[in-house]
Amino acid sequence: MNKSFLSFFSVLMIFLGLLSSCRSTVPVAQPMVTVDTLAKAQQEVKAVYDQFKAKEFSAPWLLGKFDGVYHDGDKTQGFNGQIRIQNDSVIWANINALMGIEIFRILIRPDSFFMLNKLEKTYTAESSKYLNEKFGMQIHFEMLQAVLLGNDFPYYETDVFKLSENAESYQLSTLGRRKLKKYVKANDDLNKVMVQTLNIDKSTFRLKKQNAKIIGQDKAKLRAVYDKYIEVGGQLFPSFITLFLKDDDKTYLEIQFSSVESGQKQSFPFKIPAKYTKVSIN
Repeated sequence: MNKSFLSFFSVLMIFLGLLSSCRSTVPVAQPMVTVDTLAKAQQEVKAVYDQFKAKEFSAPWLLGKFDGVYHDGDKTQGFNGQIRIQNDSVIWANINALMGIEIFRILIRPDSFFMLNKLEKTYTAESSKYLNEKFGMQIHFEMLQAVLLGNDFPYYETDVFKLSENAESYQLSTLGRRKLKKYVKANDDLNKVMVQTLNIDKSTFRLKKQNAKIIGQDKAKLRAVYDKYIEVGGQLFPSFITLFLKDDDKTYLEIQFSSVESGQKQSFPFKIPAKYTKVSIN
């Protein structure tokens, strides 16, 4: 399997961490508005956002089987696998080549990241603290979970959005969304911001597309497109997700879920064989 495929997952994790550690240095001009106009706009934003949040997918346990294609310019790499989630606690995945041979096994917790490379007989085991120090950012477990479930990033301000709409969707956008004070672990986090756009389907109030970007770092951006949803446990789950990390539309990952179950307790088998060699993330 192409090594650039694995690097895509690494970059995705790094990017989601950067979202929780970026800092704005660009002043944003604000138009003059009256108190009444501002209050009405905030009420409209709140009405849309509240309905969107009410429709977010939530389950204590999740098991999904998927097929995927990794695109890198003119090259493509097919794969399949499983993903298991314990809400806010564990994300586990195995990734197989199309002939059914397991290539990677991944275990992610809020404070740690583990990966087996079964082809090269190596493993990675790093704490979030190590990744923070190496890349100068914070790996944000909740953001990765939100992307997979088609939800908004949690623990951030909700009163900074601007609302626009067309016939089919609402758009909520912000140039400076900050983490809520009660979730800030250090004073420096109060200055960290995120540029974000949410496109919400008017009929289902589920995400159609999500864009996020770090101010001043043009290469650090994410675009997640949700083309299909299926009903799982009475909720709508995104069954077809496309993830872009660049603007050229040539490097992206497509994931299509063939089956999804929620509510049943899952196991997360992950054992490092004694003959495997530990490698660091470059």
